[in-house]
Amino acid sequence: MPASVAAMVLGVVGLRRYETGRSASVVPAAVGAVLGALAVLAVLVVTLADRT
Repeated sequence: MPASVAAMVLGVVGLRRYETGRSASVVPAAVGAVLGALAVLAVLVVTLADRT
């Protein structure tokens, strides 16, 4: 879970850097943010499924 949250946060930081012109490529940042969010979602689904 901590790695997925870090991926999400760093992906958003990368997107902000792209928007301000401090980064040349947006693809790695977007992929990191999306995969991080999917990982968090997967962890939540598994945790909730395990409780029932």
